[in-house]
Amino acid sequence: MGPIFEEGDYFFKKKGTELDVRSLRDARIVKRIAVRKDGYTHQALQEAGFDNLDISPSYDSSYKKLAEGRVDLVLLGERTYYYMVRKAGLDHTLFEKTECKFAESGAWLAFSKDIPDETILKWQQALDTLKENGVFDQIMERNFSH
Repeated sequence: MGPIFEEGDYFFKKKGTELDVRSLRDARIVKRIAVRKDGYTHQALQEAGFDNLDISPSYDSSYKKLAEGRVDLVLLGERTYYYMVRKAGLDHTLFEKTECKFAESGAWLAFSKDIPDETILKWQQALDTLKENGVFDQIMERNFSH
């Protein structure tokens, strides 16, 4: 059901570093890109042929490594960035988005195969109503902005 939202996935760097990442080629030549073990970013970058991955046990530890200057980049959704960094206990102003967009991604709601189609339709209608009446935008603004 969805999409709940869609966003571009960009490489982020520590604010103030002179690292200039405008293309995937640029991202491939940095020393280290932090990824969560077996997470979306780990799998996607590995499939794309990146061999400079620094594997972390959690997203939070990836962001902390970036804040400490132990890695050069992390891959984050431009919309969920604020939420993820805040959840890790970090200030979003420590980082900045590069010009290098890796992909588009989105969030969807999945249901078990045994859930009746009518139930899924009701969920979709509720989501559509929230988007139409502006409540969805308020929720997104509250949770995914600085």
